[in-house]
Amino acid sequence: MISFGPHDAPVLVITFAGETNLMGQREGLEQLIRICEQHDAAGTTFCVLTDFRRAATPKASVRLLTVNTILEHRDLLHRTLNGWAFVLTSPLTRGVITAISWIAPLPCPSKSFATEADARDWCEEQNR
Repeated sequence: MISFGPHDAPVLVITFAGETNLMGQREGLEQLIRICEQHDAAGTTFCVLTDFRRAATPKASVRLLTVNTILEHRDLLHRTLNGWAFVLTSPLTRGVITAISWIAPLPCPSKSFATEADARDWCEEQNR
């Protein structure tokens, strides 16, 4: 399951819980792109804070979809995102995020954190 915090906040919190199937990931990525398009139209920027602490390790098909979406929307993400913070405690999930970043580097600064508070502080700093 993927849940989104308020879309107009300077820090958009996206929380993953349990396993995310391909359809759920597609819907989540489409929602993120719509939010980026809204910010782009308004001339505003923001940070994404993705909380993976309660997430299952994503399957290969979900990882591939994520890579392809980042590559396809690279310019939009670059214009609208000041940074992307990841909150995770699983070394396996950290490895998956690293692998995705090698294949499709994020077009904004990114960093992993063990706590949401630290990730939020970093996002607020990126938004300045």
